[in-house]
Amino acid sequence: MRTPASELSARLSRAPVLLVATPSGAVLEVVVAATPGLRLVGLAGLPVAPPVGLLIPRCRSVHTWGMRFALDVVFLAWPPGPDAAARVAAVSSEIRPWRLVATRAAGRLAALELGAPRAEALGLAHAGAAVTVFQWPSTCG
Repeated sequence: MRTPASELSARLSRAPVLLVATPSGAVLEVVVAATPGLRLVGLAGLPVAPPVGLLIPRCRSVHTWGMRFALDVVFLAWPPGPDAAARVAAVSSEIRPWRLVATRAAGRLAALELGAPRAEALGLAHAGAAVTVFQWPSTCG
């Protein structure tokens, strides 16, 4: 089920989407930053946190320059394993605008940006938790 385009900015509504099951049992719609422009701009400039997450594949650091709300950044082992589960490698919560956050966690990672404080509510606030990808577009790297 795709979030209506009217609830997303134009740049997010054109991006590939995947669906993931979270430890809390919720299904989260995740927009994939598959282009260099979306990777750079991300959620910056949006007036409020969108109802979806933003996944940035091959990412070890995130900036919040130009943000108007705080972020939870969940670094996931990426791509998911054969069981379609992506494990949480590190979490940075309540990152305020105009900050930079990075992780030293080992392995290939992706950053999942969520409007704060959603990581805790979704059960993603601790290393080792996992999301299960059950809708996977071919452009998700």
